[in-house]
Amino acid sequence: MRPGLRAPLLAAAAAFALAACPTPSDRAGPDEPLPSAILSPQHEAAQSCPVGGVPGPVVTADRVESALEGHVPHYLPPSQFGLAAAWGPVGGSATAGAAWADPRCRVVRVVVDPNASVGSGPQVGVWTLTRSEQCGSGLLQGAQCLEYRVEVPEGAIVVSTVGLAREEGDAVVDSIPV
Repeated sequence: MRPGLRAPLLAAAAAFALAACPTPSDRAGPDEPLPSAILSPQHEAAQSCPVGGVPGPVVTADRVESALEGHVPHYLPPSQFGLAAAWGPVGGSATAGAAWADPRCRVVRVVVDPNASVGSGPQVGVWTLTRSEQCGSGLLQGAQCLEYRVEVPEGAIVVSTVGLAREEGDAVVDSIPV
């Protein structure tokens, strides 16, 4: 490469990378249409990540919104999150849910649980932060684990995250229609 071209090429690459990253104003809010990237399959590198059990029948990506009664995040942190699992309820008391993972094995799990209560903790908008502690195992040992809950007509929505910073978790729950 010619010496005079390296700096402009690096600057152009950096500008492109920054333009491709979502900013707070790029986040889809809960009243906006669900971005197609939310239902994209997980990245190949994330396929071995633990996302928790699937306690009901598997649901395909095109049925996730209906299985979760529309309570699907419209924003996930910019790091190649993809849909790792989704399930529907079995009977009147079972949960429906979905889990997303990224190549670093960070996880966002959303469950609609007819039997869950909200509990107590600091408020994040309409959500209650019920857990904020270090947890995880393997690659994510000592990672930040967050749990948020909100009451809805179907029971409660429980959002659990592994490896997300508090600001990221807050942004995810803020994007979920309730």
